[in-house]
Amino acid sequence: RMKEGASAEEALSEEKTETLQEKAPDVNIYGHQIFKNAEINLYRAADNISTPPDYVLTTGDEVIISIFGASQADFESTVNSEGYISPAGIEKIFVKGLTISRASELVQQRLQRRYTFGNDQFSLTLSTARTVTMNIFGEVQQPGSFTISAINTGFNALVAAGGPTPGGSVRNIRLIKGNGETKNLDIYQYLTNPKVKYDYAIDDQDIIFVPLSEKIVQIV
Repeated sequence: RMKEGASAEEALSEEKTETLQEKAPDVNIYGHQIFKNAEINLYRAADNISTPPDYVLTTGDEVIISIFGASQADFESTVNSEGYISPAGIEKIFVKGLTISRASELVQQRLQRRYTFGNDQFSLTLSTARTVTMNIFGEVQQPGSFTISAINTGFNALVAAGGPTPGGSVRNIRLIKGNGETKNLDIYQYLTNPKVKYDYAIDDQDIIFVPLSEKIVQIV
């Protein structure tokens, strides 16, 4: 049954994730509870959440542009395969590869040539994020490929695979980008500073690998 507000691919990933959370064994290793207790969400492409200012726009992202000054207008536009938007039929504005904050500045400058409004009378927001396929392997509850919204980060993506197994690391998780760059995800770092998750944006065909834990200390 299709879940309300979810694409077919997202609904399948959500159903798989819920099943994993129900079947996941109880663990008492610090850090694992955020996956078992669903303390991190898996966002849908159309969820209305605050977009990180460093979210990078690319093909398939949909944005809403609002002007509410002396001129008033609202536009919806999708970044096309060539990397540009063309709100209200104006000349092409190439935004592919730009952060949403930089794209907002560029679009504002272009629209001020045609409309009258102040800097605080304009907004560009992400209405629907593109979906990406993440490949998650290693010591996770269910390895495999998952189609999720690009608004998620590497930490959120781990939820799709049910999080690490009881023997999986929570400190040395690797996010491997398409360009070969590797970032280290540390759940403990996230627990002490949740904002750090925005440093781990995801792209199509990124890989997350969870190795075995190394040293585990128990206090009794």
